[in-house]
Amino acid sequence: MSPIDFSLLRFLVIDDSALMRCVVRTLLQGFGAREIYEADDGATGLEACIHFMPDVVITDWVMPNLDGLELTRVIRQPGVNAEPSVPIIMLSGYSEPARIDKAHEAGVTQFLAKPNSARALYEAILFVMANPNSLHRDSEPLRTQPAQARLGSPPTAFAGSQISR
Repeated sequence: MSPIDFSLLRFLVIDDSALMRCVVRTLLQGFGAREIYEADDGATGLEACIHFMPDVVITDWVMPNLDGLELTRVIRQPGVNAEPSVPIIMLSGYSEPARIDKAHEAGVTQFLAKPNSARALYEAILFVMANPNSLHRDSEPLRTQPAQARLGSPPTAFAGSQISR
């Protein structure tokens, strides 16, 4: 897996928990990310996805107004979002195999169980950026550019599973 330059990527973090958004933001900043947008529910997250056109969406499953599964389905609809193949990483405390399968069927690129480590999030982001065609098992190739063009040097501030301020 090739390292990427997180400073060149735009992230959207969608979670109804302010604490969880803060944790994910802190991790992303530690990886070197500069552009991090946040939303506190699925409906606001959808607006942000359309407006900010992130390179990676990180979303919770259980949220008001539009849960992470419904949000993913809407993002994946052609014509709704300028980039319907944007990688979506779902973070959820519900990690039963049937739920994970349901998330992948809806279009989630990677699924991480909460609580997750900094390393797990880092590796999930590396995976979705290095494997742009991993979205669906039966779909046509997706998101080959510009993500592939942004693969580059590793983030300088990655600190394993440590969170520091």
